[in-house]
Amino acid sequence: NALARAIGRFAQSDGDHNTANPALTLHRRSAITEPLHCIYKLGLGVVAQGDKQVLLGNETIGFGPGQSMLTTIDLPVVSHVTRASAREPFLGMMLTLDVRSVVQIASEMDVPRPRRDYAYRAISFEVLDGALLDALVRLVSLLDELTLVPRLAPLIQQEIIVRLLTGPHGPQLLHLVTSG
Repeated sequence: NALARAIGRFAQSDGDHNTANPALTLHRRSAITEPLHCIYKLGLGVVAQGDKQVLLGNETIGFGPGQSMLTTIDLPVVSHVTRASAREPFLGMMLTLDVRSVVQIASEMDVPRPRRDYAYRAISFEVLDGALLDALVRLVSLLDELTLVPRLAPLIQQEIIVRLLTGPHGPQLLHLVTSG
């Protein structure tokens, strides 16, 4: 998996790794973790290798490779890594989204609004499509070229927002825009 390889190049030890792109953090765990209370902010989370579990209220949601998680509001959750080993560590990433950018891009696009009866959720899990995966791999791989990060990362992040708005996460993200 290209995304797992890219994350693994920069997250070589266990922990949460800040990057040259302030909106992007990379995560690595070599063992299953205990449940941890945390707050997920507006952003896109992706597991590239291993598995994770998110507890939201009374609901338990499994989350693994090939899936993306979008949170649209600050959301208290309990999460933990459920599959990881030294040989095959958990590798993930979190891209914090800028609400102003989302609103601006959505206003410039002709994206259909969600139906009134659409069941909005503050957190959604969807299959990661190839075009979005490609943009995420390019964003992480850009860390190899630190001088280009300030110029190119914002462009790739705009592409990611466009793909989120027009993809399966679109109704969730549009709810954020339309509800203010």
